[in-house]
Amino acid sequence: MFIIGFSVSGRPLEVYQFGSGPSERLIVAGVHGGNEWNTIAR
Repeated sequence: MFIIGFSVSGRPLEVYQFGSGPSERLIVAGVHGGNEWNTIAR
């Protein structure tokens, strides 16, 4: 895990790296108590 920056509220933006192969994926996730979509994967 390493930190690539900070949010506007000062929280660290953490990045986790798994493996070292040629494929790359970015997964952005969030936790929210509502019924709407909360996670985006590309």
